Amino acid sequence: MQRIYSTIALTLFLLGGILEHAAAQSETDAYRLTQRELNGSARYTSMAGAFTALGGDLSALEKNPASIGVFHKSQFAFTGQVNTQNSKSSWYNMDTEDRSSKVQMGQIGFVGSFFNARTGNGLSMAINYSQSYRVERQIDGRNSMPQIYSLADYVAAITPSDISTADLRPDPLKNYNPYYEMPWFSILGYNSGWIAPTKGARGPFETQFYYPNSNSNRYTPFGPAESNLVYKENAKISETDFALSYNHQDMLYLGLSLKVTHVEYDLSTLYRENFIEGDYLTLNNDLRTTGRGFGGSFGLIYRPTDHLRLGMAYHTPSILHLVDQFYAEGSSRYSFALDDKGKPFPEEMWTMKEHTPQDAIAGYQLLSPSRISLGIAYTFGKRGLLSVDYELTPLGGMKIKDKKGNSLDYRNDNYNIGRHYALQQSVSVGGELYILPQMAIRAGYLYKSPAMKKKATTTSLDTQGGKSFNKMDETILTAGTLPHFMIQGATHTAACGLGYHFSKTSSLDATFLFNTRNDKLYAFSTIYDKDGKLQAHSTEPIEVKQNNFRFYLTYTLNF
Repeated sequence: MQRIYSTIALTLFLLGGILEHAAAQSETDAYRLTQRELNGSARYTSMAGAFTALGGDLSALEKNPASIGVFHKSQFAFTGQVNTQNSKSSWYNMDTEDRSSKVQMGQIGFVGSFFNARTGNGLSMAINYSQSYRVERQIDGRNSMPQIYSLADYVAAITPSDISTADLRPDPLKNYNPYYEMPWFSILGYNSGWIAPTKGARGPFETQFYYPNSNSNRYTPFGPAESNLVYKENAKISETDFALSYNHQDMLYLGLSLKVTHVEYDLSTLYRENFIEGDYLTLNNDLRTTGRGFGGSFGLIYRPTDHLRLGMAYHTPSILHLVDQFYAEGSSRYSFALDDKGKPFPEEMWTMKEHTPQDAIAGYQLLSPSRISLGIAYTFGKRGLLSVDYELTPLGGMKIKDKKGNSLDYRNDNYNIGRHYALQQSVSVGGELYILPQMAIRAGYLYKSPAMKKKATTTSLDTQGGKSFNKMDETILTAGTLPHFMIQGATHTAACGLGYHFSKTSSLDATFLFNTRNDKLYAFSTIYDKDGKLQAHSTEPIEVKQNNFRFYLTYTLNF
């Protein structure tokens, strides 16, 4: 097996240029940047967010803008929270654990209520800030099980078969920069020494990691003997709601709101495969996504009797305007490289390195999924209440577009979003009981179904080389040089809390919440050629058990 060695440094002419990569986003990015979790005030979270039909809490704006119409007085509320996250990872029975704890501001808001007790009508206006998704975790997966396929096989399979090595190498004399023309992962893989062409200087491409076979005189491809994936994720997605609600005789409440979303997302990954004889492959990725977007909602709450409340709300998709900043490095060591005459390369040429432009950015639009919330609640006078919510989120409605709003460049990703992502359902149940006139106890439970359809995550047994492995049947599209992706399981949340009224104007609420979810992290996707023949599949996924423990404390002032 011959190794073509490139010594041209990309940095000779990539100084200070800002590159716009046209397709740096994928179906997995869409969900990663639009997901939601239970968050808000202590009272709201203690009842698992079952407030579509209740209202009367600033955080209920997240479910129904008509909720502020229930207020008869103006209110200010502030929530602080302690967030402890614990991630337990298992990869072929090798276990690791990561824990982090942070003190954060969870919610702050104000509602101005103008209620006329004589007519029974009122108007309320509110502004409320809260975090819709917050995660900070590190997953360190280690695998000592030999594999059939390498990341090099994956990159070779996605590299167009009709390009040459000259297409992947920069040429300063001709002012040629492959990062403006060719797929980035192919450029990185070739110049990092992972892949090589099968026909001289032209594709198709294949893994570079060929080794002598004791049973023949030919070199044969070897998969990695062990792997390591470190996945560091830090996400903060927050929302600010501006809402208006009308109260008609304390029987019908109508509301609408404008939602402003702010996104800050950082992802850093390190992936390494070790082969025999000290050979290896490494990939480092750094991604930062920032931006903001706008959406809206409208809803109603109806009281057919003094005790029964019915609620409904529709949340429009938000149009997010986002910017990615990304950078990747690749390297390899291959000790069995041969030159064009079949002679081994000297040891100083066994190692190769490459990196993408350091100032690469991409701007694009992302359409979040819409949501429909339905609720029913029953109040027992001043003794307590019981509330149930049901929410539908058609995740298949997510869309990726370019900066101008065109989706043509993302038609494959948007098609796969519709094929792979589910109609996500969530059910929340919450209750409140006053054990003293000034003290209430609360509890709630929330279930949220998995994000992906079952058929998108189906696995089957594959046997090659006398080894058997489970592989995903579907190809999950990833973007740029970041092949890793997460598949989230069902979410279970349980909460309990206390509320104490110091007076008619002030109160303090506290909540303890536990959230758990089982995720699967894949190093890279299964991929087939145009004839449907398997080209590569990832190792068994890293099993990630995510447990979150949160404590909320909310101070409320009525006036």
